[in-house]
Amino acid sequence: MSVVSLRARPRPATRRWCLPPALLSDPSTGELIPGIRILHEHDEATAMLLWSSYRDVALWADTPAHERETLFRSSTDAAGALLERSRLSPAAVDALRVLFGVSGGEGPPAVCVAWACGAIAEWAAARGAVATAIGFAQAAAFVVPDDAQVTLEAGRLAARLGTSTAGAETWLRRATALARRARNSDVYTRALLELAWLRLQSAPEVGGAAALFQRAIRAARRGGRTEVRALAHHGLARTAMARGDYAFAATETRTALRMLRRGTGNPHFLGVVLDHAEALLLGESPSAAAAALRRFLPAFTMPRDRVRALTLLVRTAGSDGAPPVAEVWHDAHSLLGSLGESEEAARGFLELARAAAETGYDAQAENAARRALAIARRIHAEPVAQECASLLDQLRTRSSVRHAYG
Repeated sequence: MSVVSLRARPRPATRRWCLPPALLSDPSTGELIPGIRILHEHDEATAMLLWSSYRDVALWADTPAHERETLFRSSTDAAGALLERSRLSPAAVDALRVLFGVSGGEGPPAVCVAWACGAIAEWAAARGAVATAIGFAQAAAFVVPDDAQVTLEAGRLAARLGTSTAGAETWLRRATALARRARNSDVYTRALLELAWLRLQSAPEVGGAAALFQRAIRAARRGGRTEVRALAHHGLARTAMARGDYAFAATETRTALRMLRRGTGNPHFLGVVLDHAEALLLGESPSAAAAALRRFLPAFTMPRDRVRALTLLVRTAGSDGAPPVAEVWHDAHSLLGSLGESEEAARGFLELARAAAETGYDAQAENAARRALAIARRIHAEPVAQECASLLDQLRTRSSVRHAYG
């Protein structure tokens, strides 16, 4: 009997890659024509200009290079007239002029078209034009289908701005496959990280998110990507908090903070600090949570982050090193008042009320809950209003019981 050595088996010269396709339309919107929602996000001239450019690029990209010169016969005069009436930034205008070359003959190189689409996507994302941003980011990836970085950007925008995770996931999965094929460890690790955070947005996928975060950690370790590795540890902490494992969450956030290092100006650092403090608090270490929050409190300059830090400090009331509740509550209450009548302010007041109620400061809790209810009703945020009314009912019941047995 002969034995075949596995070591001696010849390796294939090339590896066959199966690249997953990506969805051009968000299935949750029900749109039948890709990019049609662009028409609803701008004034008439701008909308027609952007949508026709998006359509031209998609058709140009799907046509063999040697046939592109005869693809369009019309001149760009009509587009130029629309451009004069549009409300576009100078950078977006420059990008559109590049795209005009697509319909004016053979057109510019694909890499220039992809750049122009990416520039328009950035402009649209900055002004909240979701469909335009996603559409042009995907158009860029369609023009250079083998570029992992451009595909990753399309997936990242779809994940951040889209209404459904299905479409975004197809782009991110394609980005990971392209990056692996190109041996691009940077894009590969960041695509895995984006995919993991996307999975974490859906509660049933917490287990799948944890596995993806672990893959990102291993890949980042091999590639020396310290920041991606730190953010993956942060993601693991979020999955642990979702399943109630607060000790593990505190360990993972501590690891992430050590890697990010204070003073480097990393934009993610303070967000990890807040999650670390919350994990300590929920893990029954309120003193440690209070110490972490007080240490970094001056650094929280963004209203949303500072309100969350102050609300967490209210929840540490009574522990060693915790500041006076009245002082912290007043600071949070004043800061929320500066946000105006918005859903963010209403939810902030509601969370502040819950924190005060949790620590037995019912008068402050009722004050914040009533403020939240008033805002929610005026802006017609019914879900928030219902939560406020429920909390106020609980506070009234607790007060009645206290007086009955007082």
